[in-house]
Amino acid sequence: MTKHLSPEETIDALEATLAADRAAHAADCGACGAQSEELRAVMRDVVDSGAVPEPSPLFWDVLQHRVRAATAAESLPAPLWRRSWKPAVALSAIAATAFFAVLLRTPALPPTTAPPVEPAVTIADAVSVEEDYAWDLVVNLAANLSHDDAHELAPTGSASAVLVENMTPREREALVKLIQREMGGLE
Repeated sequence: MTKHLSPEETIDALEATLAADRAAHAADCGACGAQSEELRAVMRDVVDSGAVPEPSPLFWDVLQHRVRAATAAESLPAPLWRRSWKPAVALSAIAATAFFAVLLRTPALPPTTAPPVEPAVTIADAVSVEEDYAWDLVVNLAANLSHDDAHELAPTGSASAVLVENMTPREREALVKLIQREMGGLE
């Protein structure tokens, strides 16, 4: 059993352009023949009705106006990128403001200060004055200075105070011992 004619094949049968095997089926099949005859009757009615009159010249203007009004009333949603750019910019501005607020409110870390490092060599570990040739040089140079010249070269009171204040307790203790030893063991 073969398939019935499709709507396209029915039109081809009316126009006599259908393939031979399918035309044989249309002639033998009662359903396909009835469908072809029904379509032939519709086509005869269209031809018998005559020419369709042209519409009024105003019809096209009215139709155009109605189509424009209908399309204007039916608003299409804007594309996503057009709808979402304003909220995206606002969210970006809020995020940037929050970032800078956190950045500016975060206290700066205080500079890390390393604990004071004890000197590897202290005055007590140093070479004694009798064995130090540099000290001999200082003594020889100072021997030619008058008391007034030596007094002018010595640091002022505030300068020596600053030097002593910058010393660690261990360095101060070594300085006291050195001064005592140089002054002849006075305590």
